[in-house]
Amino acid sequence: MNYWGIVAPAGTSREVVLRLNTEVARALTQPDVKERLEREGAELIAGPPERLGRLIEADLARWKKLITDARLHLD
Repeated sequence: MNYWGIVAPAGTSREVVLRLNTEVARALTQPDVKERLEREGAELIAGPPERLGRLIEADLARWKKLITDARLHLD
């Protein structure tokens, strides 16, 4: 699964994060934006910032386990 999201630096105020989330969600409802992204195969899923955070955390945990179990390392 691939996904795209917008993240902000740690410590960004909640107010700024919510404003950014609101404006991105609004942009995704614009017919030309929505059409273009869907034409590229994207499934648009807007939601609260915490949703993306949970997705990222779950992916990191899954990849960490896979790498650890396979005993992979960088040379």
